[in-house]
Amino acid sequence: MSIILKEIERLVKGLKNHDKSVRSNAAEALGKIGSEEVIPGLLQALEHSDKSVRSYAAEALGKIGSEAVIPGLLQALEDFDKDVRRQAAEALGNIGSEAAIPGLLQALKHSHWDVRCNAAYALGNIGSEAAIPGLVKALEDFDKDVSSQAAESLGKINH
Repeated sequence: MSIILKEIERLVKGLKNHDKSVRSNAAEALGKIGSEEVIPGLLQALEHSDKSVRSYAAEALGKIGSEAVIPGLLQALEDFDKDVRRQAAEALGNIGSEAAIPGLLQALKHSHWDVRCNAAYALGNIGSEAAIPGLVKALEDFDKDVSSQAAESLGKINH
């Protein structure tokens, strides 16, 4: 087994450490590695009881950019913690796959403005015309950050 794979194994084990900062730092480090070998551990971390581990795992998966993680991130869009949902939306936007559009359109209806804002951002990054109706509706959002992001995202979509 290569040294890198051993280190990845250690970091994945760190996701289960009793100390919260070790768990969060392990998830963050796995994302910085950026290798597809870390995907299984990070997908598992999306189900961790600690919300910061789930949030860092979502962020890390977005940095890796593999479409294989989209189902896990779509599930994270349903997380009970708004920060995990916000981070999952951003990660899906970083990946840029049209497969994420239905989940992101649903996230535009979330009760927290920052989740809606990140969903609008993500839809703009994806750049698909399928997002236009949801983004147009988001222009009327009561939060100016969300409506502003929706306008910016609409400008990114080539029609």
